[in-house]
Amino acid sequence: MPLLSLLCGLSVAYADDAQTTAQNSPSSAAASDNAGKTTSQGARPADTTQPPAAAQTPNKNEAASAAAGDNQPTNPDWTLKLGTDFYRGYSNLAGLRHYQDGFWAGFGPAYPSVVYAHSTKGDGQEAKVSLGVGDLYSGPNVTVSQPVEAWYKRPLGKTNLTVGKFYVPFALQEWEYETKYGVMLDRTVGQNSYTGAVNTERHQDLNGYFRAGHNFGKHLNLGLSLSAGRGVTFGAVQNRGAGLDATYTSKAWQFVTENLLFTRHSGERFNFDFGKLTYQKLGKWKPYLSKYTWHDQAGTLGKFHSNVYGLNYQLTPEIAIEGAFANTPGQTVHWIQIHISGER
Repeated sequence: MPLLSLLCGLSVAYADDAQTTAQNSPSSAAASDNAGKTTSQGARPADTTQPPAAAQTPNKNEAASAAAGDNQPTNPDWTLKLGTDFYRGYSNLAGLRHYQDGFWAGFGPAYPSVVYAHSTKGDGQEAKVSLGVGDLYSGPNVTVSQPVEAWYKRPLGKTNLTVGKFYVPFALQEWEYETKYGVMLDRTVGQNSYTGAVNTERHQDLNGYFRAGHNFGKHLNLGLSLSAGRGVTFGAVQNRGAGLDATYTSKAWQFVTENLLFTRHSGERFNFDFGKLTYQKLGKWKPYLSKYTWHDQAGTLGKFHSNVYGLNYQLTPEIAIEGAFANTPGQTVHWIQIHISGER
C-alpha cells in the first residue's frame, strides 16, 4: 500500500527531527470520463490543505478541539459574525474559462463560494449557517442542495457534540469533503483524537464515519478512518471504506498524504491516492506540487490522475492568489484564481 512506505519514511524523518485536512456528484462542466472529485463543499484557502476556520468541520483541527475542551473562552454572551469565502478564477478548460468556485486538482471547480453567519458563546457553544453563492449551488446544473452547512455544537465535558449539517469526518477530507445531516461526537485525549458521526443525506440510508488521530511530537500526525453505509462516498455503489492519512510539518516544509479504499461485497473498488508537498519559507509565497489519482471500478466516480504544480501568494490576510497548471489525461490544464475570505 503506498502509505505504508510513506509511514516508514516519515518515522525516520521524525526520529531525526521530530510532527501534524467537495463534493457530491461530479460537476457537469467536467469531462464525463474524469468524473471523480465531486463538487459540493467547502471553500478551501489556496495555500493550505485544510478548510479555513469558517468552513471547517466543527473540531476537525485536533489542536482546536483540545483547546475547546480545556481552555474555554470567558465571554458569556453569544457573538455573531458574518463572513464570506469567495472564489473567482480563469482556466483553459472548455466551459470553465471563468468560474466562481474553487478549482481543484486540475479537474474543475470543487469548493463552493459561500456566505455565512457564525456565532459563538463563551461556554464553548457554537453555531454556523453557510449558503453557496457560486455556480455549484446557484448555477444552471446544480446537483447539491442548500445550505452548505447548518450546525450547532456544544461541549459535554471534554467531548464535543455537533448536530445539523456538517462536513463528515473522514481522513484529511481531501476526497471525502461533503456535508451531510447528522450527529457527531469528538474528543481529544492527550495526543490522541477521536471523531465519529452518523449521517444521512436527503433522507437516504444512514452512513457512519470515524477517524482516530495521533500526534507524534510536534511534527507528525497519523490518522486512521473507517466508514460504512450505502452511498457512503458521494452516492457511489461502494458501502464501506477505510483510509490512512499523514501530515508532516517542519519549519520549511509540509507534506500531506491520503490513501483511501472503498469497496462493496461484490467487489468494484474505488481507490483514491493523494500527496502534496508545500515549501513554507518564502514569506507570502508558497510553491507546492501535488499528485492525485483515483479509479472507480464501478464507473460512477470515473478515473482520473493529475500532477499539479502551483504557487500561492497571500496578498493580504483576507486575499490570496493562486496560479497552477496540471498534467491531466489528454490536456495540460492551467488556472489562476483569487480567494477572498474573512468575517466581521
